[in-house]
Amino acid sequence: MTDTVVLRRGDRREQPPPRGTRELLRGLLITARPKQWVKNVLVIAAPAAAGRLITRHALTELALVFALFTAASAAVHLLNDARDAEADRAHPVKRHRPVAAGQVPAPVACATGAALAVLAPLTAA
Repeated sequence: MTDTVVLRRGDRREQPPPRGTRELLRGLLITARPKQWVKNVLVIAAPAAAGRLITRHALTELALVFALFTAASAAVHLLNDARDAEADRAHPVKRHRPVAAGQVPAPVACATGAALAVLAPLTAA
């Protein structure tokens, strides 16, 4: 038996069956939008302009800052997709996103995004 999701009045769509942990993690990663992480390399600009890029301390800090900035941006994408899942299901392109497609349950995306949103700034502090 499959669940159905009501999109609009009278419009129904079959909900895909739950998948394994591997598929869930893959969906979370896709929702975090790794293609957009390239923009996070901009954190290198300030130390590079100051001429402090080549020290071991600077490289360690830059790696940490990059990871934390990436976690924070992933949190925003996860929370946004969880919040907009219902509307995204009606969109011709966004309906294929993991949360809208049912690969990642909205509560899981929300919890993961909330955890990243809290942990990234705490780790930075």
